[in-house]
Amino acid sequence: MIVGLACLGVIVLGNVIGGLFHNSDNVHEPTVTQDQVPPGKVPAPPKASEIDAQKFTPAEIQIHDYSQTIGDDYQTRFGIEKGEALTLIAASKEFKRPIIEVARVYDLIENSKLGWKISPAELDIMNIKRFKDIGFQQRDGAWYYGDETVNMGTPLPTPESMKPAQPDEGKKLEVTLEAQSEISDLKTLQIKGKTNLPDGTKLMIHLSCPEIGYDAGDPAIVANGKFETSWFSNSTRTLNRLEDGKYVLEISTPTVSVHDESVKKVLGENGRNMTGKLIQFDEVLGKCVRFSKTINVQ
Repeated sequence: MIVGLACLGVIVLGNVIGGLFHNSDNVHEPTVTQDQVPPGKVPAPPKASEIDAQKFTPAEIQIHDYSQTIGDDYQTRFGIEKGEALTLIAASKEFKRPIIEVARVYDLIENSKLGWKISPAELDIMNIKRFKDIGFQQRDGAWYYGDETVNMGTPLPTPESMKPAQPDEGKKLEVTLEAQSEISDLKTLQIKGKTNLPDGTKLMIHLSCPEIGYDAGDPAIVANGKFETSWFSNSTRTLNRLEDGKYVLEISTPTVSVHDESVKKVLGENGRNMTGKLIQFDEVLGKCVRFSKTINVQ
């Protein structure tokens, strides 16, 4: 079973944002994931010039088709993330346009093919987050990829659709959540907790110990105001026992849009009804719950 942490999962330029954790037969252990695109397995999508000539300027179509052509090559040679970053840099230099504009043009054309209506300003916000995920860094007022200065440009102002909204009248929910750990005689660990989030709310529960490289996750669903995980263990050790150390427990909710209608009705559009110290706002994902505590295993 694959589970992810954080308010998670935005697709920008065809790539998934967010961490992945592997859980098999209730044995939790560190895993390494690798994006792979087998050559020759996926047919090339049509070029913009073949379907969108009436919607975009010749210059915009050239940016899209150039990026698509070299992007396929770069991602095969360098992998998904580095290939994407190098494609953006190359297209920026080729057309003398900032990276944010190159990405915006490419995404507008791709979204047009799919019938998605995402505004240019919304794309800029999503892409800036994506750029940071694939290795671009902002330092001292400039943007870099590795040691190279790049022409990032300035994103459009944050649109109203991506600003925090006030709770619906009479539906404000100040979220509470508590979690306790139980350590068995075999030194496996289970998380149990309670919350005032509505029944059916999906939770992402993540346990890590950076000092020893342990990283695992397990999903849970609120039922009768309570939740619990399966037992966390480590299959690389004798009897699957957890190694001694300080573990970090993180509990979060995914974006409200993935929940059932009964949960959406309580939490509100983009989680707008949720308030309190456990709530974090993200321009793309809306409001999400983020809880953390340290657990000593010994």
